[in-house]
Amino acid sequence: MDCVFMRKVLFLLAALAAALPVVPAAATEPPARGRQEAFRGVRQGDILPLNVIRNRIRIPGAALIGVDLVRNGSVYRLRFMRGPNVLIVDVDARTGQPLGCMGC
Repeated sequence: MDCVFMRKVLFLLAALAAALPVVPAAATEPPARGRQEAFRGVRQGDILPLNVIRNRIRIPGAALIGVDLVRNGSVYRLRFMRGPNVLIVDVDARTGQPLGCMGC
C-alpha cells in the first residue's frame, strides 16, 4: 500500500473516532456511595438484595437497563426499556412491593 492511501485511511478513522459520542465515566457506573449504601442496608437486613427485587419485578417485553437506590436508601428505582420507551418502576426496598410506575 502506498503512503497516500494509508494517510487517507488514518484520516477517516480519526474523523470517525471524533464523531463518536463521549460518555463520562460517571454515566456508565453507579456512584460508589450508592453501592456502599445498598451493601450496608442489605447486610444489616434493612433492605432486600437487588437480585430479589429483580426476580419479583418483571415487565413483559421490557429489558432492565438500570437500577438506583433513592429516597435515602428506601426505594429501588428500576429502569426498563420497551421499544423506544423507558419505564420507571419504584419499589419499596424493605418489602419489595411496587410503589408506582411511570410510563407503564
